[in-house]
Amino acid sequence: MKVAFIKPDHIGDFVLSLPAIRATLMLNEEVAVFAPPRNKFLVDHFFNDRVSFRPFTLQEFERSRGALPPTSDDAQALKGFDVVAYLRDDEQLTKFAAAFDLNFVKCNSHASLHESKIQANALFPYVGFYEPTSLFPAPPWPTHIDTVGFCISAGFRTNKIPATLFHALARHLRARGVTRFKIIGGPAEREEAFVLANAISVRDDSVIIGGDSLDIFFDRVRDCDLAIGGDSGTLHLLSTQIPTFGLYTSSPWWRFCPIGLQNRIVIYEIDCRPCIQFMPNMINTCVTRECLGGLQPDLIAEAVFENFGGSRYIRRKGLLFMESPCHFPRIN
Repeated sequence: MKVAFIKPDHIGDFVLSLPAIRATLMLNEEVAVFAPPRNKFLVDHFFNDRVSFRPFTLQEFERSRGALPPTSDDAQALKGFDVVAYLRDDEQLTKFAAAFDLNFVKCNSHASLHESKIQANALFPYVGFYEPTSLFPAPPWPTHIDTVGFCISAGFRTNKIPATLFHALARHLRARGVTRFKIIGGPAEREEAFVLANAISVRDDSVIIGGDSLDIFFDRVRDCDLAIGGDSGTLHLLSTQIPTFGLYTSSPWWRFCPIGLQNRIVIYEIDCRPCIQFMPNMINTCVTRECLGGLQPDLIAEAVFENFGGSRYIRRKGLLFMESPCHFPRIN
C-alpha cells in the first residue's frame, strides 16, 4: 500500500504527526510526505531515506508572498497513492481535493482530543490502533535538575513569552539549585537570545540558535535536563530529545501540547479559552493577555521540582499544572 501524508503547515505541527508516520512505516508501507521545501530537513532527519519527500505548499501557511498554490501536477502525483491522508483539517486542502476529484483521509479537528490522537483515529481503518506516546520515546522527568533551557521561540505572537518572565523564572530556579541556563531559539530570536543571556548573567556560548542541521542543534540541547518555553515549533522539537515544561497562554493546550509522558504544562484558568485567535469567524483583538499575565514565575519554578504523584495535575492560585497533558481530555 502506498500512503501519502500531506503536511503543509509548520514545524510543531510536523512533530505532532511523527507518530502517525511512524505507525504507517511499521507496516512496511511505502510512505511519502508532501510538505513545504522549508520542512524537508525535518523529513530527512526523522526518517532519513525511509520516507520520500515531495514539495507541496499552501499559501496560507507561507510567509513568503511568492509561494505557489498546489497545482494539477500535485493532484496527479497524489492520485498515484492508495491512501492520501490530510493530517490537518483545513478548508483550503478540502477545496484542493474537490477541484481535482481527490479521495482523502481527513482529520476531525472538532474533537477535544490531542492532535496526535485525532490523527490516530483518522488512520485507524488503514493502520489499526496505535498509541501515539508509544511511538514518541523520550527520557523521563529528571530527578536532579542542574541545567535548564529557556525556549524563547513563538510561531504566533500571542504565544510569545516575554523575556521578563524568563528573567524572573531564572531567579526563582537559581534559588532552588539550578546552576546553568541555556537560551534556545531560532534565527528570528538570535538578538533577543543574547539580550536575555546577558540579563540573567550567562555566557554567550550558552545561546543555542537552531538551523537546518538538527543533529548539531540536538547535540547541544541534550545538555539541558529540561526545557521551559511557550507553544512553538522549537519547543515541540525539543520534546523529541528532552522533557519540556510548556507555558501555555492562548493555544488550546489539549490539542497542541507536546506529545509524551515526560512533559508538563501550565495554564492560567480563564473562561475565554480557546482564544479567539483560533476562531475563523472572529477578529483577534485581545489586548489584555490575561492568560499570560496570570503565569506566576515562583509557582512555575516550584512545579518544576514537584512530585505530581498519581494525580498528574495540581491547581494553585488560578494555575493548572499538568503532567503528561496529551493524555488529558479538555479541562478548560
